Amino acid sequence: MVQQNKCPVCSEKSALADHYRGGSYKLNCVRCGLFEIGDISAHEISCWNSQQRINLSGWIRENQNCKIFSPSLKDLANLPNLTVNEKAEKILIQLAHKFPKPGEIQDLSGPTYLEFMAVGRLTEISELRFFIHDYLYAEMGFLIRHPLVTELGDDSRYSISPKGWAFINSLKKQNPTNDNATETMNAYVDPHRLEELRKISNSKFDVSKLIKLCEELNQCLNLKCYFSMIMLTRAIIDHVPPIFDCSLFSEIANNYAGSKSFRESMQHLENSSRKIADQHLHCKIRKSETIPTFTQVNFHNDLDVLLAEIVRLLK
Repeated sequence: MVQQNKCPVCSEKSALADHYRGGSYKLNCVRCGLFEIGDISAHEISCWNSQQRINLSGWIRENQNCKIFSPSLKDLANLPNLTVNEKAEKILIQLAHKFPKPGEIQDLSGPTYLEFMAVGRLTEISELRFFIHDYLYAEMGFLIRHPLVTELGDDSRYSISPKGWAFINSLKKQNPTNDNATETMNAYVDPHRLEELRKISNSKFDVSKLIKLCEELNQCLNLKCYFSMIMLTRAIIDHVPPIFDCSLFSEIANNYAGSKSFRESMQHLENSSRKIADQHLHCKIRKSETIPTFTQVNFHNDLDVLLAEIVRLLK
């Protein structure tokens, strides 16, 4: 059962806003924000590892007033981890959302900082200090520092710089219908990698279908066709095993005589992308649905590792 004053996702302080019949609760968490969750879902989430719960907390903060019920948990449990760049961008975007007035000095004291911990998928306050001061302020110049001397010492505060606002606007132009700007890339499959595939002339394997699948992935990114993206990803991993002298992709993930890091990337494709694709391919219509986000279907790093090995083997 959902406990009042404790969030079932992140374990931070939360208020039980409403109780509905059927074991559903609406919560207002200082870290996650507003969301609705069922008793069964709360129990299942309690068995997740810490990284899964951190990723879910960030997803909820970006999708306020969402509903967390058992049918969607399989997808939510497989939310991918963020890169350093993605974490920094999400924190900056949340700053702009929280303090939308240019020149406004941002007070991150009190529980407010937990919102930025959530979107950045962070576990320690020291990580947030790194992204705010070292990355966004010192390295990128996206923030202006306003030192404030108090009785407790030097308490630094920040506002978004003109350079920071220009960067945020560039993200919105790339993704005009997505304020969270999760898709900051121009191509899902790197154009250089595609060009390497096009140059392959191999007597044993014709890569024209593989190239076409990759090209359609890039088209789907531009059109935000996320169902199609994850299904195309599955189509690719089902298509390429013969190149590795395998009949199934699981054989590549578990037995291929490559590096350990390569096999780990392939295991991520096999265990995560395939399950997410299966969920969307085989799930029948139901009363309540959740639509996949780019974050859920984004496996471009692991896919590029796979394509690079294919290029190496066939060139």
